[in-house]
Amino acid sequence: MEKYLYFRRVADVADDDSVSDDSISIKASNLMQMQPASDTTMYLMFQQGTVSISDGQDGNFANNIWITLTISANSHFTIMKTIAEEIAYGRNPMIVVADDAVNDDRSSESSRYLHPCITGMGVISNEASSFS
Repeated sequence: MEKYLYFRRVADVADDDSVSDDSISIKASNLMQMQPASDTTMYLMFQQGTVSISDGQDGNFANNIWITLTISANSHFTIMKTIAEEIAYGRNPMIVVADDAVNDDRSSESSRYLHPCITGMGVISNEASSFS
């Protein structure tokens, strides 16, 4: 079973559109690396290729996809381990890693993250230069 990692960086689902790269679902098998960027930030890099964008259209990015997560201080390893374990052993094919939306169809009005040490979403980009 192919698994997908889901990321959304807007608080209001009405603002979720592909024009500004607000959300993305990427095949877990395309995850190439996870790395610290600072004490409270980490990057996930995904292999280039076709990815599912929030509006359901497929896009073919020329560069690798970079995701920025904001995290609790120095919790990089814990989050990396949690993501790897969920990919390997989790039952759900759609893994929500970070969802900043607070007003979607869930019964509670709060953001949700795969691990409590993930505190928010940053940038979704296909430009490595965004992370220099």
